Amino acid sequence: MQDRNLRAAGAPRGHGVFRIGDRLVGVPVNHLAEVCVVPELSNLMEPDKAILGAFNLRESLVPLLDIEALSDLPGRPRSIERAAVLKFKDRITAVAVDEIVSLSDADQIDTRFGMSGSGTAGHGDQRLFGGGFVLDGKVVNCLDVEKLFSNAQVPSVSFGRGTGPKVETASSTKYLIFTSGGAHFGVDAAHISATVPRKTVDSREIGGDGGLCMGFIDHHGWKVPVVNASRVLGLGDSDAPRETETVVLRFPGDKLLALSVDATERLSNVPLDRLKPSSPILTRHTLLPRVFVAETGAQVYVLDFEDFCRRPDIASIAALSTRSSTETESAPRKATDGSGIVREAVRYLIFDAGHKRAVPAAQISRILPMPTELTPPGDMPPSVKGVFPVGDRSVPLVVLHDGASEGLTESYVLLVSLGDHVVGFVAERICSIQTSQWRSSCDAVDRIGASEMVQVIDRGETMVLPVSDLLSVARSLSATAAKD
Repeated sequence: MQDRNLRAAGAPRGHGVFRIGDRLVGVPVNHLAEVCVVPELSNLMEPDKAILGAFNLRESLVPLLDIEALSDLPGRPRSIERAAVLKFKDRITAVAVDEIVSLSDADQIDTRFGMSGSGTAGHGDQRLFGGGFVLDGKVVNCLDVEKLFSNAQVPSVSFGRGTGPKVETASSTKYLIFTSGGAHFGVDAAHISATVPRKTVDSREIGGDGGLCMGFIDHHGWKVPVVNASRVLGLGDSDAPRETETVVLRFPGDKLLALSVDATERLSNVPLDRLKPSSPILTRHTLLPRVFVAETGAQVYVLDFEDFCRRPDIASIAALSTRSSTETESAPRKATDGSGIVREAVRYLIFDAGHKRAVPAAQISRILPMPTELTPPGDMPPSVKGVFPVGDRSVPLVVLHDGASEGLTESYVLLVSLGDHVVGFVAERICSIQTSQWRSSCDAVDRIGASEMVQVIDRGETMVLPVSDLLSVARSLSATAAKD
């Protein structure tokens, strides 16, 4: 997980990573409806080795595909227990998977890692795996969901009219459901950096946490502190083994914190009207204010992530997370010539606000869907279009160009933190997250603070984009308001 700040509700990104046979397969999060346990599988009248059958999912008969057979790749017999339910436009289908390996926010796909299955088993030239990325030293081959659904011989069904998995909308949230000590918990997938398969927690360096910290795990160049989920959240048996699965959370201030869990179960879209208040007897557990009943009948207690981050003992543990590598992402490499161009490898969020722009990924604390209601701005700077709540904070909403006053309902908000204050910036479209090749200052400075240019490569296209320093703009707006 190279970036920890930018996978959030309203802006799905990254991949769910699954083991299928001997392969790791990535499914884009925005096409992943849910992961579920396969109930009784029904055979189809016209057998096809690439179609394992169909199963009932909330009154929708969903076809289940063998992706290896579909791509004419060598596979092996295996028991069918889990399915990744995929969505594309108004259709769904499912792929048999053996294991949920990780929730990765990797977005940069290397085409050298594509699998070239011939698809000769009556399915044409599939080439469903167009690229991949490396996770923990292993190649993850990424499924091209659009190509999968565009094949006329691949069955899919409509999930319209209230049947089937619900699409992620403003009235639903994608939760990662996990178990700890016999209790079920849910956390908004926007706050997940990764799910890590079972590994040993190193307890040799424990300190500064009042005894809650179990130790550390090494994860993608980070030393991440681990806490026992049941002990911290107050439900379930709190005895945790040293070898454990972990759910790694993105913490404010570019930090990571891992929860020790028994197992990660599934990703599921949950309509907001299914969330109910927890029992008054549990009100002392302020971190778990809501609960819903999953399709399996399990009670899933939902973590209030903002309150979780505000707890001083939790914050002190998260502060222990550090990079184990000597060079950080935000540290540019030295300039290689005398032209003023800085050769660097820094992560940038590419977004559209009147035109394509880049902002250092480290500046963005969270991405949200556009709020449905804004309090009118009154006597505020013209770029501020109103204020809206995020948790217990009032956040001003800033547009980056004059033409952004209308049609904002489909936009997103990039949150920038100024300590006790947060400022939101409108992004009409989130494009990607890319690593820069070089950066240099430019003569033109627009009113939103673009004073540098950066070169990135997105899907093979080289782009030179203006850099918007949103942190400096937020400070400037705050200073102006303070003077007034």
